[in-house]
Amino acid sequence: MEEFRDERLAFYWHEGILMCDWFIEEADFELIDFGVKIRKEMSGNKKVVMLSDIRKLKYVSREGRQRLAAKDAGEGVIAVAIVMNSKIQATLYNFFSFIYKSPSPAKLFTDKEEAIKWCKNILNENI
Repeated sequence: MEEFRDERLAFYWHEGILMCDWFIEEADFELIDFGVKIRKEMSGNKKVVMLSDIRKLKYVSREGRQRLAAKDAGEGVIAVAIVMNSKIQATLYNFFSFIYKSPSPAKLFTDKEEAIKWCKNILNENI
């Protein structure tokens, strides 16, 4: 699969980076689980660097956060850049990532172009 898009989220490739754009404000276990399955289908058995643009996402249920922290959620992900709007989102993310350990290294950004540059550097280090 080269691309997936619906009214909730989109997955697509950009310069070797698997991009995920969120279009909704809330996510629950089912949507997070669906996203993990789409990501795995798109990446196949290859390891990927991912960029997740969550600027529109305001809330993830407790079960959704637990699903993201599950070991299989990060299988095959070398690292993920997370693009968000504000320092408040970053503070909340850091709090929840302390409780729900991410299975892959993650870095936060407010600038998507900076996130893409970081992802490219990670890709170059892992080729």
